[in-house]
Amino acid sequence: MLDKELVSMASQATRCYSDNRKARYRANFVVSSFGGEMRNRFEQVLSNQYKSWKGVHFVEEDFLEAADVDKSIVYLTADSPYTLDRLEPNTTYVIGGIIDRNREKGLCYRVARERNVRTAKLPIGEFMVLQSRHVLATNHVMEIMLKWLELGDWGAAFMQVIPTRKGGKLRGEGEEEEDDQEDQQVPQAPGGAAATDDEGNLADVEKGTAIEAEKPQEPAPASLEPSE
Repeated sequence: MLDKELVSMASQATRCYSDNRKARYRANFVVSSFGGEMRNRFEQVLSNQYKSWKGVHFVEEDFLEAADVDKSIVYLTADSPYTLDRLEPNTTYVIGGIIDRNREKGLCYRVARERNVRTAKLPIGEFMVLQSRHVLATNHVMEIMLKWLELGDWGAAFMQVIPTRKGGKLRGEGEEEEDDQEDQQVPQAPGGAAATDDEGNLADVEKGTAIEAEKPQEPAPASLEPSE
């Protein structure tokens, strides 16, 4: 990452800690691969404040080494074909701490696959309609998961966390008013049918399949795991 991206990532990690500390149900929070320029920033620029943080662990090992060997691991990435249905107990959820301004598209997904780790994405497309891509900052993902632990409702969690600049709204809200506009604006495929992707979704809407036991599972940092 570039220097300004490291600054942004350090800020997001700080917000993750703050959100977790204030959450009704806290998660076991681990920052893995903590070294190099990121560690220098926390120790020098941020005056070692992280050493007094409670309920968070900073480790030099990568996410696989940092994860509890007795727990399942799922790497969260917007590029995954699988959609997270709920947060499972005894599971470590990895939030990739990478800011690259789209220089390395699909990086987190590739890393997970190379390490034989299962992947999943948050069910944003199933609950919300956004005016921009379904890619969120690391701290927003953390906060959404904490809200789900509190509310047990993805839609409510998304509405409380996703930035308003993304123009998000829950599916079903105002759909009747938009039907006529969509009929006029959605490109038409031969024969007059609305153009969709292979799964029958509108071409500009990202949506995956739910993780189910009968589906072939991908094997999937140890950043977030729900406390019991």
